[in-house]
Amino acid sequence: MDPIVTYSSSSSLQRGERFMRLLLANQQRIYGLILALVPNWNDADDIMQETSAVMWAKFDDYEAGTDFAAWGYASRDTR
Repeated sequence: MDPIVTYSSSSSLQRGERFMRLLLANQQRIYGLILALVPNWNDADDIMQETSAVMWAKFDDYEAGTDFAAWGYASRDTR
């Protein structure tokens, strides 16, 4: 039997797709905000990665239609 990749539900896949679309559309803006505070590129990369992980963990709290970048930037402070 061939291994098949399954997801727990199509809604979790849709959730991931929505998150990725929003993150990719706003990544430069979020990174720019981080870089303005942390001028070291390596540190900014680490913070961006941590911020993305926090945003994913809190994505259920995001209100569709609101400013994703502002929400994401604020969410990193409320881990």
